[in-house]
Parts: sequence; structure tokens; C-alpha cells
Amino acid sequence: MPVPLPQLRRWRLSFMLGVLNGVLFQFGFSLSHPSTVLVTFATRLTNSEIGAGLIGTIAGAGWFLPQLFVASYIEAIPVKMIAYRLAALLRLLSWALMMLCVLLFIGVSKKVAIALFFTFYASFTLLGGVGGLAFMDIVTKTIPPRRRGAFFGGRNLFGGLLGILAGMIVRRILSMESALPFPNNYMFLMLFSLIFYALAFMLFMFVDEPPDIHLQPKSNLLDEVKAAFELLKTNKQFKRLMLIRVFLDASSIAGPFYATFAVRALYANDAIMGTFIILQTVTSLLLTPVWSYINDAKGSAVAMRLCLLFIPIVPVLALAISVAREFIGSHELMLKLWMLLYALIGMTSSGPAIAFINYLLEVAEVSRRSLLIASFNTIDGLVMFFPLLGGFVVQSIGYHAVFGCAAISTLIAVTFARGLFSRRT
Repeated sequence: MPVPLPQLRRWRLSFMLGVLNGVLFQFGFSLSHPSTVLVTFATRLTNSEIGAGLIGTIAGAGWFLPQLFVASYIEAIPVKMIAYRLAALLRLLSWALMMLCVLLFIGVSKKVAIALFFTFYASFTLLGGVGGLAFMDIVTKTIPPRRRGAFFGGRNLFGGLLGILAGMIVRRILSMESALPFPNNYMFLMLFSLIFYALAFMLFMFVDEPPDIHLQPKSNLLDEVKAAFELLKTNKQFKRLMLIRVFLDASSIAGPFYATFAVRALYANDAIMGTFIILQTVTSLLLTPVWSYINDAKGSAVAMRLCLLFIPIVPVLALAISVAREFIGSHELMLKLWMLLYALIGMTSSGPAIAFINYLLEVAEVSRRSLLIASFNTIDGLVMFFPLLGGFVVQSIGYHAVFGCAAISTLIAVTFARGLFSRRT
């Protein structure tokens, strides 16, 4: 049956606005990337790897955890854009206050500056979880299933092009510490992020979202938790997907410390974060069209199994380098290999990002979308406290311990992925 022309136009406009939203958001995100820029800033601010671990935990858990708590409210409103707009405005306010408090209090009381920085960053990510749930529901209603691989791939592809520019900007600004002393250099990057976050949120607000006809009544949190466990019991593919994601994200115990290892153990300058961003972005950019094609042509299950085969290489390489450093000390070759590690991170990052979202939406189309997505993200969010644990492990044992744990968890995720099958008919 041909699609009516007005509907086709709405789909095209939603596609364009959604891609532009993702491109601008990723540019702002790259300028203050949590795994490079923010972790090095937090390490310098707190003078501890625990600060880097806390950034990793907040960046992950803050986005995931609130979704189950707000799923019933979002399901009960016919137009999800209301929740998205409110969350977006409050996120911008949180980011602005995060910067302002550091500038105001770092010279008065460093402890107050640290506390307020982490508080407002947590607010920014928690509100991202609320807005993200509404965003995914809007995407499900406005982007046809056969175009979602291209949709998310386009966001990653063109966002990656700007990510290269972001890496150059990061490298340039962080190398100017004499002209922009700490923390002004990092605040400058965060200000740019704020501007592009605002543009990204504003564009997506123009998406024409059709109202839901069949609404779920509001339920209390206990009912939502029971429903989530019921989904895990009755939907075997959702359960398997959940296990894969949990073990894959358990490897985040090492995430923040790839950057801090380069600075603290290999004695690199902070400006190398820009190089890491460029390497990660370029390789992600090159592989994104491949993962998008595989997802649309072969299905998200095939795409996921393929990309998961390469993911364990990253923590295994990091473990090998960290162990070698323990025995022979720091060497210039190790820093070059560490750059290769960031290239591998980029190669393997866009594949799961596209495949997981699409597989989850395929499952969600036959059930309650918001609850399924919220259950997936909230359960997954419980694992995102691992980076904070990783900070204590690094302080007490060493970097090799967190890299080893990450390698084991990714290998377990690979074994579970063998049981996935495409839900596409």
C-alpha cells in the first residue's frame, strides 16, 4: 500500500530534524566527552582516579536509572514531546550551573566546587534519561522501521565528521594552558558544548509527533517493577539482550581509565585528549556506514553479533600494555599503541549503538514501548556504577586489574550474543 504524501513528508521532516539533532548533540558531546575531556578534568579537579570513576558512573547510570521511575508517566501522556521539552530545558540549566559553580567556588573552596560540579552533572545526566525515554518513543512513532538503521547511522556519520573538528578544538585549547589556565581551558570547551546542546534540543522540538491513541494508565513504581520482571520472564530474546548489554556495560569499569592511564601512567599531556577524540571519531565514522548497512540489510541481530566479536580486543590490548608497563616502565611505543586502542574503540562503538537500539525497538513494537525501553535501560543502569568501583580498584591494585575485568565481561557478552535472532519478518 503506497504511503500518503502528507505522511511521507512528515516522515522525511522528522528524519531530517532527528539527524540534525544527533549531529549537533554529538558535536557538543565530543567537545566535553565524558571518557576523555571530563574524566581528565575531574581527575585534575579532585587529584584522584576516583573522580574519573565518578564521572564514568554518573555518565552511564545517570542516563539509565531514572527511566523505569518515569515510564508510567510518559506512557500515560499522548504526546511525549512535552516530557522531552521540559527535560531539555532543565538539562541546559544544569549544565550552565555546573560551569558557573566551578568558576565561582574553585578559588574559594575547592571541596564546594567539586561537590556542586558533580551534583549538577548528575542532574544533567538524570534528566537526559527522562528526555531520552521520550525521545525513543517519538522516534518509534515518526521513523519507519526500515529507515531506523539509516537514521541512527546518519546521526553517527555526520556527527562523526563534526567530531573530528571537535577533537582538533579540544587539542588546541588544552595545549594553550599558559593562555587559558586550568580550569578556564576546560570551561571554554564546556561553554561550546552548552551552545550546541541548545541548538540540538531546539531542532528536535519541531518534530511533528502523532499522539498515541491507546494509552497505558498510570501505575505505581511497584507495578512497573513487577511488569519489568514479567518481561524478563516471558520474553526470552529481551532477556538475552539484557544479559548481553549488562556484561558489555560491565566493561565500563575500565572506561574512564583509558584516558587517565595515558596521562598518569604514560605521562602524556592533557592535549592528547584531542588526538584520542579524533582517532575515535575517524574510525567510528568509517565503520558507521558499514554497521548501518548490515543492520538494514541483514538485521540488527547479525550486526550485533559481528561487532561484538571485535569489542574484546580493546580491553585485552589495554591489559597487555598496562602489564608491560609494570615490568619495563613507560615507553614511547606504548603511547603509540594507546592511540591504536582509541582507534579500535571508535571502530567498535557505533555498531552496538545502532544494533542495540534497533533490536530493542523491534522487540518494543510488539509490547509496551516505554516500559520495555525503560526496563532495559534501568536494569542496565545498575551496572554503570562499575566505573566508580574501578576508581577504587585502580587506587588500591592498579590499572591492569580494571582492564582485566573489562576483558572478561566483554568475552561473556560475546557468548550470549550467539543466541540472538532477527525479529524482522
